[in-house]
Amino acid sequence: PVVGAGDSLFICIETQDSNVAIAAVNVFFWTKGQRSPTDLLSGNTEIIGLGTNAITIGTRPFVEFFEDAAPLEVFGTVTLDIANNGVRSRQFV
Repeated sequence: PVVGAGDSLFICIETQDSNVAIAAVNVFFWTKGQRSPTDLLSGNTEIIGLGTNAITIGTRPFVEFFEDAAPLEVFGTVTLDIANNGVRSRQFV
């Protein structure tokens, strides 16, 4: 497997426009098989690069996530800070 028990998982989120910065991670969950989604923002998760156009989210999956071959799914939302002709606006995606 690419990630195993005890390994850190790093997820990069990057915008393609230098006028768009990632201001916040609002929701960040993962799930596997029939398990209920796990909120990663309340656990051992670090976010690096907020306020830039690329962030890295580092976390460590629970050992239970490696007990079967079901895929690990990650989902969430971020707040984008968009600059347009000197005016900044926010968009939630």
